[in-house]
Amino acid sequence: MTASSAELELAAEQTIEAATAAFLWAGQDSYGVLEHVAGASVARMVEAHCAYALFRAARREVPTEDQRAFDEHFRNAVVFGGYEVAALPAPAVPQWAEALRAAMWEAIDDNRDITMRHDDPAVRLRALQVFVRSQGLAMRSYWGRDPLPLNMIDSGAQIVCSQTSLVTSAQF
Repeated sequence: MTASSAELELAAEQTIEAATAAFLWAGQDSYGVLEHVAGASVARMVEAHCAYALFRAARREVPTEDQRAFDEHFRNAVVFGGYEVAALPAPAVPQWAEALRAAMWEAIDDNRDITMRHDDPAVRLRALQVFVRSQGLAMRSYWGRDPLPLNMIDSGAQIVCSQTSLVTSAQF
């Protein structure tokens, strides 16, 4: 099932909103992924996602021996055409995908370093910040799937926003 323009716009808005909340509340990852997504444009994310869908459709018509060159042509178009990398899957933007993967592993490692002591509010807060940051990163990773899992993006946005508002309103 292909997402409609309105669904893509909503998914982009939710992804940007969650990345912004995670970045502002939980802090930046070492690779700049959350900051980049927080600064992304809804229109540019939708445009990039649609361009990649067209690229994939056109690629099916390219002879197998020419597909590698065709892929390279698209990667160059991403770099020079200004497509929003936050909305593209790993094959289209390998360096960005590597940064995203590294940021997600960083969040996992941060989580491993936390020793839960339920009586220590600072530890609980740090654990929640790591969780929110990893959820913000995971939402961006969903843009690499086909079809785009709109329900997962919606759920992720609700989780990030509810957790940040919980703590901000001192209900933590």
